[in-house]
Amino acid sequence: MNWNYRENIHPWLRIVNRKIVLAIMDSMNRYTAIDDEDATHLQLFLSSQRKMSILDLMRQDYKAWSCFLYWYANQELMSDAISEDKSQQELNEWKRLSDYYAMGRKLFSEAFVSISDGTATINLVSQCYNPHWNCWDSIGHINAMNVIEQTQEEVNNASDTLKRYLEIASTFFTPSILAKLESVRKNWGQLTLR
Repeated sequence: MNWNYRENIHPWLRIVNRKIVLAIMDSMNRYTAIDDEDATHLQLFLSSQRKMSILDLMRQDYKAWSCFLYWYANQELMSDAISEDKSQQELNEWKRLSDYYAMGRKLFSEAFVSISDGTATINLVSQCYNPHWNCWDSIGHINAMNVIEQTQEEVNNASDTLKRYLEIASTFFTPSILAKLESVRKNWGQLTLR
């Protein structure tokens, strides 16, 4: 059975949903500015003043971003936004939602590419590994969760190996070798995959 959002949800409810989602996104964005005169993440993204990453979004609320990307991608936005019976306010709301989507999609996509090519840090892989994120397919990365899951497994195996090395080194090796392994353990999350 093919369930059509447009036909099965009353237009009033779609409007309410859009307004709630926009209010959540605006509220999260507003709190990214430290002071009133600081730029928000969306302003920084639109102006390209500073390189941003998915970690900037995760500090806000990764679940909200994941759900937002999924929600937005599943709207029939073009027909809704371009429709002649939309007010200027509704068109402006869709424009802001589109800007949030462009920012989220770009940053999530960059994170996936860096995981795929091995330039991501171990922290980034761990942050992106969440089986409940349902947004990857909706932003065009169909196999992303499989790739991230496999990468996380490799990271976990390497972490277990490092722990074993530390146990062995503490018993059998010189303090200088143990210090090198301890340094790796301390900086584990900052290491890149390659």
